[in-house]
Amino acid sequence: MKLHTVGVNLLMPLILISALISVEAHGEVEESNSPTWQQLDPAWTGVSDKIVDFVGEDKQKLLANLAYAAVASDLCQDLKLDKIKFQKAFDGGFAEKNQSTMPAAELAAFGQKVSMYFGVYVGLLTADGMLERDSFCDAAYQAVAKNEDVFWLANSASRPTLK
Repeated sequence: MKLHTVGVNLLMPLILISALISVEAHGEVEESNSPTWQQLDPAWTGVSDKIVDFVGEDKQKLLANLAYAAVASDLCQDLKLDKIKFQKAFDGGFAEKNQSTMPAAELAAFGQKVSMYFGVYVGLLTADGMLERDSFCDAAYQAVAKNEDVFWLANSASRPTLK
């Protein structure tokens, strides 16, 4: 099992327990955060490893951030997805340099696989967000308040309330 160290600003503490954190931090976070962690850990680890193998660590981080932004905009009141910024990041992040020379079938397979992994992340995040909604949304509101690079509209978290 691979553990990947990242400084993902968008991902809330519940998500940072995933395969995206360092080995040293893993024990601390597992004990102190989400009760859903032990249930979701095998899925997070397995999916994260597969995505890293498929597109690399940077694109795996981006995909996790995009999925978190999409789910939080659905679960957390007053968070509105910046659809233009989101689409640009998704398209730019997963555009392959050699797309113009890729056979159509290969390009389609690549797009389907990226979409599938995005959907898996959305599913895991939805489960986590529904079970731990307060923490899930608080992390998103804090990211907006800290002016972190997020995929929500700048004025969308004026009052942190739940949907």
